Amino acid sequence: MYRIKIIPMGVRAFTIMETAVSMAVAAIVIMVTYTSYEIIGKAYIDFNKKNTDLMTFIMLDQLLKRDFDQAGIIVQTPNGFLIQEDSNKVIYEFMKKAMVRKSIVIDTFDVKITKKSFSFEGSPVYASIKPSDNNFNLEGDSDMENFRIDQLILTLDYKKEIFSFTYHKSYSSTNLIQR
Repeated sequence: MYRIKIIPMGVRAFTIMETAVSMAVAAIVIMVTYTSYEIIGKAYIDFNKKNTDLMTFIMLDQLLKRDFDQAGIIVQTPNGFLIQEDSNKVIYEFMKKAMVRKSIVIDTFDVKITKKSFSFEGSPVYASIKPSDNNFNLEGDSDMENFRIDQLILTLDYKKEIFSFTYHKSYSSTNLIQR
């Protein structure tokens, strides 16, 4: 018979010092990763907000250009202006910190308009009708002609920077002969 001789050996393991150092290194790596994640997250939120605000300006500009190009007549109203093409009407209203576009869909643009100027053939147009006047009606041709505009200049304030937009409508002779 053969005898098996067992030789006692030590258990293979890390020392307490090695374990403590590896835990400290892991804690530092986790802390750096978390801090980096917070910084990148905040930068993304700021980037997204700036792009959203810029998209608001671009969308408003595109809609105004399109509406001015397609308009049959543009008329100043007490709170803004009305664009009419055949039977379609688009109403723009100015609020304190927003501009509202009313059509089939209502759009609200969060822009602060500091200055607006309406003119027709180089002469300023002023709506003398108060916004509180409930009888304001642009159904009559004479009312529409009194407040017809062909140029709109908007000055917008965005984060203490001033942006100016100019929109111009070239009326056809058919439109102006009715005048």
